[in-house]
Amino acid sequence: MKTYKPKFNQRFIIVLFSLFFLSCNDSPSDTIAVRNARFKATASHLYLHDIINFEAADTLGKTNYHWDFGDGTKLISGYKTTHRFDIPGTHYVKLEINGLVTSQKVIVYPGNVSYQIKNESSRELDILSYVDNMHNGTSFRKELNSKNISDTLYAKTEVYGANATFLLGTSIFIQNQEYTRYNMNWIKNSKHSILSISDTTKIIKRVGADLRGAVELKSVY
Repeated sequence: MKTYKPKFNQRFIIVLFSLFFLSCNDSPSDTIAVRNARFKATASHLYLHDIINFEAADTLGKTNYHWDFGDGTKLISGYKTTHRFDIPGTHYVKLEINGLVTSQKVIVYPGNVSYQIKNESSRELDILSYVDNMHNGTSFRKELNSKNISDTLYAKTEVYGANATFLLGTSIFIQNQEYTRYNMNWIKNSKHSILSISDTTKIIKRVGADLRGAVELKSVY
């Protein structure tokens, strides 16, 4: 009895068909050669509304990266992505791919600007500070001892962006009289500023809506 042996062309076709059949039955995890879900972020702390970039260490997963930003936002995309946090607090950003999971902590400050008041004068000061607008913006009032600096103060503004600047206004109350700094101070979006007040800081007495005569702070003690 003769044994049938396929010719060369037939054997070649059979091999191709077998390879095609095997490739069709590969699972997604077999076709994505991703070995870890580690990723890096461009920041670990950021201001409200800032944009942050994330990038996976293993870039072979095509568009199968599952990003969870910890603020209720989820995304399936490539190994690079960006996100803007509009909710302050501590967020745990998670990346999942091929059953592998890694997470990182991102802290979002409770405002898009921050500042401190430094009292370099020779006496305790009752200071009112405000960002953008005393009536519609964020304001703080605090008694600050001589040679002390305040805690970090955060403010939210309606307008924000890389080139945005905001007025940081300050008033000082001495014997129930309000005095305003003569020089205007501007702070930048997503930046921290320190405003110093000394005995020689120029102030103006506020009478109703009027501002009268700039003098040094020490002259009204």
